[in-house]
Amino acid sequence: MMKKNNSCPPEDGAAKAHKRRALTALALAAAVVLLCVATALATFLLTRRRYKTEEPTEPPPELGEQVVDATYATYSYEDMAIDLYDLEARYPDLLTVASAGRSADGRELLYGMLGSPDASKSVMINAGIHGREYLTPLLVMQQLEYYLKNYREPLEDGSTYEELFEDIRFCVLPMINPDGIMLSQQGIEAIRSPELRQGILDIFKKDVASSPTVAAYEDDVNGYLALWKANARGVDLNRNFGIDEWGSIKSRTYPSMESYKGPSANSEPETKALIDLTEQLTGLTCTVTYHSQGEIIYWDCGQTGAVRSRPRRSPPLSPV
Repeated sequence: MMKKNNSCPPEDGAAKAHKRRALTALALAAAVVLLCVATALATFLLTRRRYKTEEPTEPPPELGEQVVDATYATYSYEDMAIDLYDLEARYPDLLTVASAGRSADGRELLYGMLGSPDASKSVMINAGIHGREYLTPLLVMQQLEYYLKNYREPLEDGSTYEELFEDIRFCVLPMINPDGIMLSQQGIEAIRSPELRQGILDIFKKDVASSPTVAAYEDDVNGYLALWKANARGVDLNRNFGIDEWGSIKSRTYPSMESYKGPSANSEPETKALIDLTEQLTGLTCTVTYHSQGEIIYWDCGQTGAVRSRPRRSPPLSPV
Protein backbone atom coordinates (compact mmCIF):
# COMPACT_ATOMS: atom_id res chain seq x y z
CA MET A 1 0.00 0.00 0.00
CA MET A 2 1.29 3.40 -0.88
CA LYS A 3 1.64 5.92 1.92
CA LYS A 4 0.77 9.54 1.44
CA ASN A 5 3.81 11.71 1.61
CA ASN A 6 3.01 14.78 3.71
CA SER A 7 6.43 16.33 3.34
CA CYS A 8 6.95 19.15 0.84
CA PRO A 9 10.22 19.96 -0.92
CA PRO A 10 11.70 23.32 0.08
CA GLU A 11 10.65 26.22 -2.14
CA ASP A 12 13.34 28.10 -4.01
CA GLY A 13 13.34 31.90 -4.44
CA ALA A 14 11.56 31.87 -7.80
CA ALA A 15 8.79 29.65 -6.46
CA LYS A 16 8.29 31.90 -3.44
CA ALA A 17 8.12 35.01 -5.64
CA HIS A 18 5.60 33.34 -7.93
CA LYS A 19 3.50 32.34 -4.95
CA ARG A 20 3.54 35.90 -3.57
CA ARG A 21 2.47 37.29 -6.93
CA ALA A 22 -0.37 34.79 -7.14
CA LEU A 23 -1.61 35.62 -3.63
CA THR A 24 -1.38 39.35 -4.34
CA ALA A 25 -3.42 38.96 -7.54
CA LEU A 26 -5.98 36.87 -5.71
CA ALA A 27 -6.30 39.48 -2.94
CA LEU A 28 -6.72 42.29 -5.48
CA ALA A 29 -9.38 40.32 -7.34
CA ALA A 30 -11.26 39.65 -4.09
CA ALA A 31 -11.07 43.34 -3.16
CA VAL A 32 -12.50 44.34 -6.55
CA VAL A 33 -15.33 41.83 -6.19
CA LEU A 34 -16.14 43.05 -2.67
CA LEU A 35 -16.10 46.67 -3.86
CA CYS A 36 -18.51 45.86 -6.70
CA VAL A 37 -20.81 43.95 -4.37
CA ALA A 38 -20.77 46.75 -1.79
CA THR A 39 -21.49 49.38 -4.45
CA ALA A 40 -24.34 47.36 -5.93
CA LEU A 41 -25.79 46.68 -2.47
CA ALA A 42 -25.63 50.35 -1.48
CA THR A 43 -27.32 51.37 -4.73
CA PHE A 44 -30.00 48.72 -4.22
CA LEU A 45 -30.70 49.80 -0.64
CA LEU A 46 -30.96 53.45 -1.63
CA THR A 47 -33.29 52.91 -4.57
CA ARG A 48 -35.49 49.99 -3.50
CA ARG A 49 -37.00 51.84 -0.55
CA ARG A 50 -39.04 54.17 -2.70
CA TYR A 51 -39.10 52.64 -6.13
CA LYS A 52 -42.42 53.89 -7.45
CA THR A 53 -43.67 53.09 -10.91
CA GLU A 54 -44.06 56.79 -11.80
CA GLU A 55 -40.78 58.02 -10.27
CA PRO A 56 -38.27 55.15 -9.95
CA THR A 57 -35.40 57.45 -8.95
CA GLU A 58 -37.18 59.17 -6.05
CA PRO A 59 -34.82 59.41 -3.03
CA PRO A 60 -35.63 57.50 0.17
CA PRO A 61 -37.78 59.33 2.73
CA GLU A 62 -36.48 60.92 5.90
CA LEU A 63 -37.47 59.21 9.12
CA GLY A 64 -40.27 61.67 9.84
CA GLU A 65 -41.88 61.38 6.41
CA GLN A 66 -44.88 59.27 5.48
CA VAL A 67 -43.96 55.95 3.88
CA VAL A 68 -47.30 55.16 2.23
CA ASP A 69 -47.83 57.85 -0.40
CA ALA A 70 -51.46 58.47 -1.38
CA THR A 71 -50.64 60.98 -4.11
CA TYR A 72 -49.99 58.38 -6.81
CA ALA A 73 -52.77 57.89 -9.33
CA THR A 74 -52.54 54.11 -8.93
CA TYR A 75 -51.09 52.20 -6.00
CA SER A 76 -49.34 49.26 -7.63
CA TYR A 77 -48.16 45.92 -6.33
CA GLU A 78 -44.56 47.17 -6.40
CA ASP A 79 -45.54 50.24 -4.37
CA MET A 80 -47.24 48.09 -1.76
CA ALA A 81 -44.39 45.57 -1.50
CA ILE A 82 -41.72 48.24 -1.04
CA ASP A 83 -43.86 50.15 1.45
CA LEU A 84 -44.38 47.00 3.51
CA TYR A 85 -40.64 46.36 3.69
CA ASP A 86 -40.00 50.05 4.42
CA LEU A 87 -42.41 49.90 7.34
CA GLU A 88 -40.81 46.71 8.62
CA ALA A 89 -37.36 48.34 8.46
CA ARG A 90 -38.63 51.45 10.24
CA TYR A 91 -40.58 49.55 12.93
CA PRO A 92 -38.72 46.23 13.25
CA ASP A 93 -40.01 45.61 16.79
CA LEU A 94 -43.64 46.09 15.76
CA LEU A 95 -44.11 44.71 12.25
CA THR A 96 -43.11 41.43 10.64
CA VAL A 97 -43.57 40.96 6.88
CA ALA A 98 -43.90 37.52 5.29
CA SER A 99 -45.44 35.80 2.28
CA ALA A 100 -48.59 33.67 2.32
CA GLY A 101 -47.76 32.17 -1.09
CA ARG A 102 -47.70 33.24 -4.73
CA SER A 103 -50.33 34.42 -7.18
CA ALA A 104 -51.06 32.68 -10.48
CA ASP A 105 -48.48 34.95 -12.16
CA GLY A 106 -45.89 34.36 -9.44
CA ARG A 107 -46.22 37.47 -7.27
CA GLU A 108 -45.64 37.09 -3.53
CA LEU A 109 -48.81 37.49 -1.46
CA LEU A 110 -47.24 39.67 1.22
CA TYR A 111 -48.75 40.34 4.61
CA GLY A 112 -47.72 42.07 7.83
CA MET A 113 -48.20 41.00 11.46
CA LEU A 114 -48.83 43.77 13.99
CA GLY A 115 -49.25 43.26 17.71
CA SER A 116 -47.82 41.04 20.43
CA PRO A 117 -46.50 37.67 19.16
CA ASP A 118 -47.84 36.18 22.39
CA ALA A 119 -51.40 37.44 21.82
CA SER A 120 -54.13 34.85 22.32
CA LYS A 121 -56.44 36.39 19.68
CA SER A 122 -56.02 37.36 16.03
CA VAL A 123 -57.84 39.55 13.54
CA MET A 124 -57.45 39.09 9.78
CA ILE A 125 -57.64 42.25 7.65
CA ASN A 126 -57.40 41.91 3.88
CA ALA A 127 -58.10 43.90 0.73
CA GLY A 128 -57.57 43.94 -3.01
CA ILE A 129 -59.40 40.72 -3.83
CA HIS A 130 -60.94 42.33 -6.95
CA GLY A 131 -58.61 43.76 -9.58
CA ARG A 132 -60.44 46.98 -10.38
CA GLU A 133 -60.97 47.80 -6.69
CA TYR A 134 -57.35 48.81 -6.17
CA LEU A 135 -58.16 51.68 -3.84
CA THR A 136 -58.53 49.28 -0.91
CA PRO A 137 -54.86 48.16 -0.60
CA LEU A 138 -53.84 51.82 -0.29
CA LEU A 139 -56.45 52.36 2.44
CA VAL A 140 -55.28 49.32 4.40
CA MET A 141 -51.62 50.30 4.06
CA GLN A 142 -52.35 53.81 5.34
CA GLN A 143 -54.21 52.33 8.30
CA LEU A 144 -51.27 50.04 9.04
CA GLU A 145 -48.79 52.92 9.02
CA TYR A 146 -51.07 55.02 11.23
CA TYR A 147 -51.07 52.40 13.96
CA LEU A 148 -47.31 51.85 13.65
CA LYS A 149 -46.57 55.57 13.94
CA ASN A 150 -48.91 55.99 16.91
CA TYR A 151 -48.35 52.63 18.56
CA ARG A 152 -47.03 54.04 21.84
CA GLU A 153 -48.67 57.47 21.70
CA PRO A 154 -51.22 58.09 24.50
CA LEU A 155 -54.87 58.18 23.47
CA GLU A 156 -57.55 60.43 24.98
CA ASP A 157 -58.08 58.08 27.92
CA GLY A 158 -54.34 57.72 28.52
CA SER A 159 -54.09 54.22 27.12
CA THR A 160 -52.02 53.26 24.07
CA TYR A 161 -52.47 50.99 21.06
CA GLU A 162 -49.61 48.94 22.45
CA GLU A 163 -51.73 48.16 25.52
CA LEU A 164 -54.83 47.52 23.42
CA PHE A 165 -52.92 45.15 21.14
CA GLU A 166 -51.23 43.28 23.98
CA ASP A 167 -53.62 40.35 23.68
CA ILE A 168 -54.63 40.68 20.04
CA ARG A 169 -52.58 40.46 16.87
CA PHE A 170 -53.50 41.84 13.46
CA CYS A 171 -52.67 40.03 10.24
CA VAL A 172 -52.84 42.53 7.36
CA LEU A 173 -52.86 41.18 3.79
CA PRO A 174 -53.29 44.31 1.62
CA MET A 175 -53.45 42.76 -1.85
CA ILE A 176 -54.95 39.29 -2.28
CA ASN A 177 -55.19 39.61 -6.07
CA PRO A 178 -52.02 41.41 -7.25
CA ASP A 179 -52.26 40.01 -10.80
CA GLY A 180 -55.79 41.32 -11.29
CA ILE A 181 -54.87 44.71 -9.84
CA MET A 182 -51.79 45.08 -12.05
CA LEU A 183 -53.85 43.97 -15.05
CA SER A 184 -56.47 46.61 -14.31
CA GLN A 185 -53.84 49.31 -13.75
CA GLN A 186 -51.28 48.58 -16.45
CA GLY A 187 -52.90 46.32 -19.03
CA ILE A 188 -51.85 43.01 -20.55
CA GLU A 189 -48.11 43.75 -20.31
CA ALA A 190 -48.37 43.55 -16.52
CA ILE A 191 -48.80 39.76 -16.85
CA ARG A 192 -45.44 38.02 -17.12
CA SER A 193 -46.54 34.52 -18.10
CA PRO A 194 -47.08 34.14 -21.88
CA GLU A 195 -49.66 31.41 -21.23
CA LEU A 196 -51.67 33.57 -18.85
CA ARG A 197 -51.39 36.57 -21.18
CA GLN A 198 -52.79 34.56 -24.08
CA GLY A 199 -55.53 33.17 -21.86
CA ILE A 200 -56.59 36.69 -20.88
CA LEU A 201 -56.77 37.75 -24.53
CA ASP A 202 -58.91 34.68 -25.24
CA ILE A 203 -61.18 35.62 -22.34
CA PHE A 204 -61.46 39.13 -23.79
CA LYS A 205 -62.70 37.77 -27.11
CA LYS A 206 -65.21 35.46 -25.43
CA ASP A 207 -66.48 38.16 -23.07
CA VAL A 208 -66.99 40.58 -25.94
CA ALA A 209 -68.88 37.94 -27.91
CA SER A 210 -70.96 36.72 -24.96
CA SER A 211 -71.76 39.78 -22.89
CA PRO A 212 -73.64 42.85 -24.10
CA THR A 213 -72.06 44.81 -21.25
CA VAL A 214 -68.54 44.54 -22.66
CA ALA A 215 -69.39 44.35 -26.36
CA ALA A 216 -68.56 48.04 -26.67
CA TYR A 217 -64.91 47.22 -25.87
CA GLU A 218 -64.44 45.08 -28.99
CA ASP A 219 -61.71 47.40 -30.29
CA ASP A 220 -60.48 48.60 -26.89
CA VAL A 221 -58.75 45.85 -24.95
CA ASN A 222 -57.19 48.36 -22.53
CA GLY A 223 -60.57 49.83 -21.66
CA TYR A 224 -61.87 46.32 -21.10
CA LEU A 225 -58.92 45.32 -18.88
CA ALA A 226 -59.35 48.45 -16.75
CA LEU A 227 -62.61 46.85 -15.55
CA TRP A 228 -60.95 43.49 -14.83
CA LYS A 229 -62.18 42.00 -11.55
CA ALA A 230 -60.87 38.42 -11.59
CA ASN A 231 -57.41 36.95 -11.06
CA ALA A 232 -55.05 36.20 -13.96
CA ARG A 233 -56.92 32.94 -14.67
CA GLY A 234 -60.27 34.66 -15.04
CA VAL A 235 -61.65 33.51 -11.66
CA ASP A 236 -63.51 35.83 -9.29
CA LEU A 237 -61.66 34.97 -6.08
CA ASN A 238 -64.49 36.21 -3.91
CA ARG A 239 -66.70 33.43 -5.35
CA ASN A 240 -64.05 30.71 -5.20
CA PHE A 241 -64.01 29.91 -1.49
CA GLY A 242 -65.26 26.44 -0.68
CA ILE A 243 -68.29 27.24 1.45
CA ASP A 244 -71.12 24.71 1.69
CA GLU A 245 -73.17 26.72 -0.79
CA TRP A 246 -70.37 26.99 -3.38
CA GLY A 247 -72.23 24.78 -5.85
CA SER A 248 -75.20 27.15 -5.93
CA ILE A 249 -73.25 30.41 -6.16
CA LYS A 250 -74.31 32.45 -9.18
CA SER A 251 -71.53 32.29 -11.74
CA ARG A 252 -70.60 32.58 -15.37
CA THR A 253 -69.83 29.24 -16.93
CA TYR A 254 -66.43 30.20 -18.34
CA PRO A 255 -63.37 32.22 -17.22
CA SER A 256 -64.21 35.90 -17.45
CA MET A 257 -63.24 39.36 -16.30
CA GLU A 258 -65.83 38.92 -13.51
CA SER A 259 -68.35 36.57 -11.89
CA TYR A 260 -66.75 33.19 -12.73
CA LYS A 261 -66.42 31.14 -9.54
CA GLY A 262 -63.78 28.79 -10.94
CA PRO A 263 -63.59 25.16 -12.06
CA SER A 264 -63.83 23.96 -8.44
CA ALA A 265 -63.96 25.35 -4.93
CA ASN A 266 -60.61 26.73 -3.66
CA SER A 267 -59.07 26.12 -7.08
CA GLU A 268 -56.96 29.28 -7.18
CA PRO A 269 -53.52 29.79 -5.57
CA GLU A 270 -54.60 33.10 -4.05
CA THR A 271 -57.67 31.51 -2.45
CA LYS A 272 -55.65 28.63 -1.04
CA ALA A 273 -53.00 30.98 0.34
CA LEU A 274 -55.58 33.11 2.15
CA ILE A 275 -57.29 30.03 3.61
CA ASP A 276 -53.98 28.54 4.79
CA LEU A 277 -52.87 31.82 6.35
CA THR A 278 -56.20 32.30 8.12
CA GLU A 279 -56.13 28.77 9.53
CA GLN A 280 -52.64 29.39 10.95
CA LEU A 281 -53.75 32.40 13.02
CA THR A 282 -54.04 31.82 16.76
CA GLY A 283 -57.47 32.46 18.24
CA LEU A 284 -58.97 34.04 15.12
CA THR A 285 -61.70 36.38 16.36
CA CYS A 286 -62.90 38.03 13.14
CA THR A 287 -61.96 38.98 9.63
CA VAL A 288 -62.42 42.29 7.84
CA THR A 289 -62.37 42.40 4.04
CA TYR A 290 -62.36 45.72 2.19
CA HIS A 291 -64.08 46.37 -1.15
CA SER A 292 -64.63 49.66 -2.97
CA GLN A 293 -68.06 49.06 -4.50
CA GLY A 294 -71.54 48.50 -3.12
CA GLU A 295 -71.71 51.14 -0.37
CA ILE A 296 -72.78 48.45 2.10
CA ILE A 297 -71.34 46.52 5.05
CA TYR A 298 -71.78 42.73 5.03
CA TRP A 299 -71.51 41.47 8.58
CA ASP A 300 -73.61 38.27 8.63
CA CYS A 301 -71.35 35.35 7.73
CA GLY A 302 -72.90 32.49 9.67
CA GLN A 303 -72.90 34.10 13.12
CA THR A 304 -75.38 32.90 15.72
CA GLY A 305 -76.61 34.02 19.12
CA ALA A 306 -75.62 37.38 20.57
CA VAL A 307 -72.98 38.01 17.89
CA ARG A 308 -75.73 37.91 15.28
CA SER A 309 -78.47 39.71 17.22
CA ARG A 310 -76.44 42.68 18.50
CA PRO A 311 -75.78 44.26 15.08
CA ARG A 312 -79.44 43.81 14.14
CA ARG A 313 -80.36 46.15 16.99
CA SER A 314 -77.86 48.78 15.89
CA PRO A 315 -79.19 51.92 14.20
CA PRO A 316 -78.59 52.26 10.46
CA LEU A 317 -75.36 53.90 9.38
CA SER A 318 -75.54 57.58 8.56
CA PRO A 319 -74.31 58.60 5.13
CA VAL A 320 -70.79 60.05 5.11
